[in-house]
Amino acid sequence: MSVVVQRASARFVTVGDGWVGRSCFSYGAHYDPANVSFGRMVACNAFVLEPGSGFGPHRHAGVDVVTTVLEGTLTHVEGSHREQRGPGSYVFATGSGVDHDERNDADEPVRFVQAWFLPGTTDPRPVVHERGPTTLGPGSFVLVVDGEADLGGTELGPGDSARVDEPAVLTGEATALVWAC
Repeated sequence: MSVVVQRASARFVTVGDGWVGRSCFSYGAHYDPANVSFGRMVACNAFVLEPGSGFGPHRHAGVDVVTTVLEGTLTHVEGSHREQRGPGSYVFATGSGVDHDERNDADEPVRFVQAWFLPGTTDPRPVVHERGPTTLGPGSFVLVVDGEADLGGTELGPGDSARVDEPAVLTGEATALVWAC
């Protein structure tokens, strides 16, 4: 089995005004030419936004943005439209470009993972693994968000990610997001 593991401690950390982000790939000021993508996935970032914080209006173009809210409520603002997003996954195809904001208008922190994909024909939402075996196909990307998992004999903890090039089985009492890339 071919698995490349990135431990939580090796992820890039970015701190903003009221938020912290941890990136699995080159992102923002953190550039590693050997770590820019996996299949269609070009970003996988875990964020915590404190109450009242956000990213401010910013632009995306040419990617499918998949936001998976783990805890709390994320406010998505696009123009005059505001949408409250609770736990679950949301796909936002940016096409030729869109300006939007993501923020925390609630009283508790919001925790979410955001992945960016080059546009494709398959739904880029992750499968959520929580317990029991999950069979992974080649081109799977795994991010453990809580608990401990085993991927073919490789132990993964919170914040660890794995890029899988051959069929594998994920087990353990963990919440892990699994994308087909």
